[in-house]
Amino acid sequence: MAENRFGMHATLEEGQFGGGRYGVVVEPQKAVHTGGTRYRADFFVYLVEPHEKRRTLRSPLVVEVDGHAFHEKTRFQAANDKRRDRAMVAEGFRVVRFAGSEVYNQPEQCAGEVDGLMRGTAFRAAET
Repeated sequence: MAENRFGMHATLEEGQFGGGRYGVVVEPQKAVHTGGTRYRADFFVYLVEPHEKRRTLRSPLVVEVDGHAFHEKTRFQAANDKRRDRAMVAEGFRVVRFAGSEVYNQPEQCAGEVDGLMRGTAFRAAET
């Protein structure tokens, strides 16, 4: 693990995706800027070419984990989450949301879904 500029740790895993070799970076609590507004993504996942270590391939994935007590408690918070998703998508980010109970009870399945989304990104990158 390497520390990013926010003092949080990012992981770099290398894997075979889409016929090419790419690194997968996962940054927890990453600041994401959209049209003058700053959000903090629960997890920010992107691919890099391992020899370059910095170049992002295609649109990164924002992974949000929603606890029922906060995210679904009020209509205001639910609307705020949807507005936030739209702002991130408008900036070119892909957004996927998991319920906190999904991550707690089925972490491997959630990780597999994220892996599948990232593999799709790599396949598109390999085609261009």
